[in-house]
Amino acid sequence: MVISAAGIPNDNAGGDKEKLVIRGNPGEEPSEIYALTSTKGASKLAKQQGFLPLRSGMISGIPATLLNEGSLIVLDVIVLLVKTQVDGPDFCGAAAISNAITKLIQSIYCDIGIFLTEGEAIETKLKQIRECPSRPSYID
Repeated sequence: MVISAAGIPNDNAGGDKEKLVIRGNPGEEPSEIYALTSTKGASKLAKQQGFLPLRSGMISGIPATLLNEGSLIVLDVIVLLVKTQVDGPDFCGAAAISNAITKLIQSIYCDIGIFLTEGEAIETKLKQIRECPSRPSYID
């Protein structure tokens, strides 16, 4: 089985800079993780783990190539997708994907607590920088 990850760009439907974090509270994991699969077996596994099927859309790049090759040679490929910020790093999305991978591969463990805490601090600092662009600021 091959597992890949990708983001679904979310520009806040108008680019409202006040809403830097698209999922409610900073540090909060996204509740919706989508899965694209190459085979019926992979689709069944993704559904068992609670991932939502992506009903429409387009995927490109390495995830698309993996899905295409997986369907041609009947290899289980699962591409996990989460809505992400388009104008900066998305630590919460990355943590959600990491957590989702641990659901698919039971033998691994990923403690995302520190990742979410650090990500929240960085996202808060980036929001402050964007609110006052005329004042020079640096991320500590």
